[in-house]
Amino acid sequence: MPLSLQAFCARVYCAVLDEAQIDPVTGIVTLTGHLSDHGRSRPVSIRLDGVSRVVWRGRPKERDGFFELSTVFVRRTDTGWTLRFEPWDTARLEFDCEQLSLNGEPVAGSGTWHQDSIEGPQEL
Repeated sequence: MPLSLQAFCARVYCAVLDEAQIDPVTGIVTLTGHLSDHGRSRPVSIRLDGVSRVVWRGRPKERDGFFELSTVFVRRTDTGWTLRFEPWDTARLEFDCEQLSLNGEPVAGSGTWHQDSIEGPQEL
């Protein structure tokens, strides 16, 4: 069963990325990390297929730093998806892609969703 855009935002909000793999030959980007909640940790794996644009604005993190997905933005476009993460407004990581999935589940739906607080995702 596909995930909604709203569910995608809620499931990745405040996850910490451990690794980003970009394969320009296949057009696949994989973002892996974990989400800690009440002392429990669960893996997060975001896969983007058919990536046509990658934007990075920011500086590399310190050795002991982390990249938390404190702002999540996802928009359905005519050709696929625009996905943007902003860790506490210190950087921006943005993609355009044809397909998007979370932990092997495809994301489906329409519209634009944004989450930057514990209050939950908001439709824009």
